[in-house]
Amino acid sequence: RDTYYRTGKGFILVYSVTNRKSFEDISLFREEILRSLDLETADKLPMVLVGNKCDLELERQVTTNEGTDLAKVLGCGKFLEVSAKNRTNIDQVFE
Repeated sequence: RDTYYRTGKGFILVYSVTNRKSFEDISLFREEILRSLDLETADKLPMVLVGNKCDLELERQVTTNEGTDLAKVLGCGKFLEVSAKNRTNIDQVFE
């Protein structure tokens, strides 16, 4: 996996709002990316945190506030909740 990260110019970190474990793993993925790029911080590395499946409100395990807070802690430039199914905020992720 390291070879994929080494050529990246920016990263989209995605978790499912219906899966707490996927949310908890985001910090580990970020650390793996930083390690593979030989960086100590993500200050100059564009990252967006994305909570997918926001259309499944009744199955939600991760709140919007938790996503917002994690994005701040990780230094992500942006946080969005999206629905790939409904195409909610998909374009905004890439802007």
